[in-house]
Amino acid sequence: ATLRREVAGSTYSYAAMFTDVTGLRDGDDVRVAGVRVGRVESVAIDGDLAKVEFQVQTEQPLYGNTIASITYQNIVGQRYLGLSLGKTGSTDRLKPGSVIPVEQTEPSFDIGMLLHGFEPLFSVLDPTEVDNLTDGVVKSLQGDTGSIVGLVDQTSQLTETFAGRDQVLDDVITNLNGLTKTLAGQNKNLDTVLTHTREMVAILDNRRAALMDSIGSTGFAVRRLSKI
Repeated sequence: ATLRREVAGSTYSYAAMFTDVTGLRDGDDVRVAGVRVGRVESVAIDGDLAKVEFQVQTEQPLYGNTIASITYQNIVGQRYLGLSLGKTGSTDRLKPGSVIPVEQTEPSFDIGMLLHGFEPLFSVLDPTEVDNLTDGVVKSLQGDTGSIVGLVDQTSQLTETFAGRDQVLDDVITNLNGLTKTLAGQNKNLDTVLTHTREMVAILDNRRAALMDSIGSTGFAVRRLSKI
């Protein structure tokens, strides 16, 4: 069970509706820009959706365009409720007790689906390299700035350490590309995961042929591309 840490100071209560809250637990953090500002109070079924009730410190305002997302905290599967501002919608401050609609939430995501795309690499890496790569995947899902390019650089460097690197990279690209298609068909609200994964596939794939013609090595070419 999650340790229910108290929230400092006075708080307001809110709720958010999700299509999937897998992995989120009572007592998990509520964060804004990575900073803990509150706590998840309850997670319950509400018709075909899941309702997450949470507390936020009174000095942390929420607005009509607030986006709520179930975000990965670490590779062992812990999540937190992330709050951020959307690009559209009302900028009026939300009243305590307000409910963020499902159209403004991003549901939980099974990281196993994404890690499966990297299985061709995992099979030839040592445990430390696997840990580093999976940590990069988690940070990508968290929206860490530069993490996509960092993953591309890391993936390409790893492919240079063993024979058959071009085929392994081909397999990774194929797996990740298939994943984006699957996710797009499963849930329209997985915008963040889809965007980050598509960015990775695009960097690895879209310019691969031209770079191979001029440089001759897929691994080296992708590493060079990640530095642009």
